[in-house]
Amino acid sequence: MLMVDGLSWPSHTIPGGLLPGGLYRVFYLEESGVVLSAEEVFSPSPAQVRAALNGILAQASGFTLDDLEANRRGELTSAQRMKPLGQMLIGIVMIVFALTLIGVLYFSVWPELQSENSSLIPLFIFVFVFGFIGLFGVRTALAGLLDLLFAFLKQVRGVERREEHLRGHRSRSRVYSYVIGGQRFKVSSQAYNALVEGLEYCIYYLPHTYKLLSIEVKEIA
Repeated sequence: MLMVDGLSWPSHTIPGGLLPGGLYRVFYLEESGVVLSAEEVFSPSPAQVRAALNGILAQASGFTLDDLEANRRGELTSAQRMKPLGQMLIGIVMIVFALTLIGVLYFSVWPELQSENSSLIPLFIFVFVFGFIGLFGVRTALAGLLDLLFAFLKQVRGVERREEHLRGHRSRSRVYSYVIGGQRFKVSSQAYNALVEGLEYCIYYLPHTYKLLSIEVKEIA
């Protein structure tokens, strides 16, 4: 259950389906704080709901309303221009890691296996695995480099939904995503919970890393 102002709501999205920007009267159990029902006292206008939701999304997703305003004009802020740097560095680390292990295997293990006439199949498997890691690192670093050097933003607009799935086998972790216009953007759990599904949104993002820069509500049903 989601805790809002000390009350427990039976939902992981906007509490009870109530949109921000309005005024509500809430009925709840005094000791447990569990909400029983709510009624609308003041109905917000679509503009008020959009403004409130955009503020919540900005706080949850780690961008400012100034960032959003710049993105509306087709511009990137200085902070947004540096966002691909982290992904580029991760890719470089993966490349160095893969090349180092392949080098160790080639110069240290390969001569011993040849001299002992041992099976080379395990060595080929290791080289294939670490080579794949290296290629993935090249792709990751290149995407970050392109967005860093040739920074421009793209946008996609449509009715948005959320996705959540588990990753891994032993130490399973949850992966949260926004899905809009056939495209998927990884987000934090805070951003995931801040989104109200079924509304029309516009996402501003970098084209190669698909890094979400900002998001705003466009239409309120």
